[in-house]
Amino acid sequence: MEKIRTVKDVEDVTSDLEGGNTQLVVQVDREKAESSGVNSRMIAQTISSSISERPVGRFKMDNREIDIILKIQGDEGFSETDLRNLSIQTQDKRIPISAISDFSYRMGSTSIRKENKKSKLAIRVNTKSQGMMGISDNIRTAMETIPFPDGYTWSLGGGFRRFQESQGESNLAIILALVFIYIIMSSLFESFIHPFTILFTVPLALFGVSVFFYITKITLNTTSYLGLLTLFGIVVNNGIILIDHIRSLRKSGMSKNEAIVQGGKDRMRPIIMTAITTMVGVFPLALPILLPNLFPAVSRRAQMWAPIAVAIIGGLTTSTFFTLIILPTFYSISDSVTTAVKTRLGFKTAQI
Repeated sequence: MEKIRTVKDVEDVTSDLEGGNTQLVVQVDREKAESSGVNSRMIAQTISSSISERPVGRFKMDNREIDIILKIQGDEGFSETDLRNLSIQTQDKRIPISAISDFSYRMGSTSIRKENKKSKLAIRVNTKSQGMMGISDNIRTAMETIPFPDGYTWSLGGGFRRFQESQGESNLAIILALVFIYIIMSSLFESFIHPFTILFTVPLALFGVSVFFYITKITLNTTSYLGLLTLFGIVVNNGIILIDHIRSLRKSGMSKNEAIVQGGKDRMRPIIMTAITTMVGVFPLALPILLPNLFPAVSRRAQMWAPIAVAIIGGLTTSTFFTLIILPTFYSISDSVTTAVKTRLGFKTAQI
């Protein structure tokens, strides 16, 4: 526990040993016991029978039986001195337990925990920061410096395992969301290339999310992933509005470059208005993190939903700008490459 207390951003280190009762531990010296012809089992049975109140027999009466309980301890209880004076009969003589054992006091655990039929001691920590991955790496580094006896191991608890499972499920959800978005856009545009062009807005949005998460010190958690999923749908819509209008202008007879310039002019206002209204709508959720002194969170509940707002605000801030500048450029390049490949392969090309 002292090693864990030295880890950065770790505080309030507690374990199951704290809060328990003081225990008297009898540690058998195996070499002395074996040389005297005594084993640990004989010592344990002697101590158990001396301090317990188990029935050793039954006294039969006419219509019932009464348990016969053998008690070595007196009215004042069984003291440490009485325990030290207990002796075990061997083939040659009686040996006091104190001659082949060491007595010591220690704090006992508040409960006995087992996992996979093995005893377990739980150590709990609180953190000053919210990054579980960083804290776990620091704790792992500290624990690797501790030499454990044979048969003893350590591992991060169930909370960390649940976090890893949740993170894996969230990553899978994001991948499936992008796949479904691509499939839907491919069927609507009747093209396999232009949906990739529109999905290019996603990494542009992630850049803004990373910057805002770094500034506000928000880590990736379940709520953050929910904000990312919401953000992807919004930024893709902006890309669809722009690219679909450019394609419509090209179908009406405009050249590619003219359609790109005119499409950007026509759709700049709707895209910016959509981004601003969305950011303003979710801005109150981000206030407990952006302005904690003016809008304090109540029992941290309000901060739980702040990552959604910060993800949307950060992603739209960068994606809106890049959608109007970089996305048309990427569309022009991808369209030129696609046209060149089709021409080289002998396919008929359409100017859309």
